Amino acid sequence: MSGPDFLPATFSRKGDVIEGRLSLMLDNHVEEVWDALTDPIRLVEWLAPGEIELRRGGAARLQFI
Repeated sequence: MSGPDFLPATFSRKGDVIEGRLSLMLDNHVEEVWDALTDPIRLVEWLAPGEIELRRGGAARLQFI
């Protein structure tokens, strides 16, 4: 089984804010992906501890160690 396909990330600075755009193609249903992004316990399991504002353009604060 192959892993997910990551596309190149882009980063830009807007004042004191750094914006990162990441793309990832998954074979999961949208409900599964949404749950993994919005449930803090699941977010830690597959990405990193943190918070994501649940709105378009919302901030994401992730703690990569």
